[in-house]
Amino acid sequence: MPKHFARLPKKQFLYTLDQVAFILEIKQERLHAILWYHGRNVGIKPHDKLFCTNIMPEGEPPEWRVPENSLKFWLRSKGVRVARRGEI
Repeated sequence: MPKHFARLPKKQFLYTLDQVAFILEIKQERLHAILWYHGRNVGIKPHDKLFCTNIMPEGEPPEWRVPENSLKFWLRSKGVRVARRGEI
């Protein structure tokens, strides 16, 4: 393995909403009912909601993404076993 791969910072993967709907095998309309939109919803996030965040700057149309760790945590809370992926 080349040495320059070891210097790359680890970044969290951000799933698009259509990717999450595909993984969960549900329609996007149903997915919106279980999402908790960071910055739009107020208060503390309920445990049964899936966290999503806007990656676009203020003033631009929102582009909502679900962080990988948030998806894994939500799946585990629903009783789904999540396998770890290999790391470089």
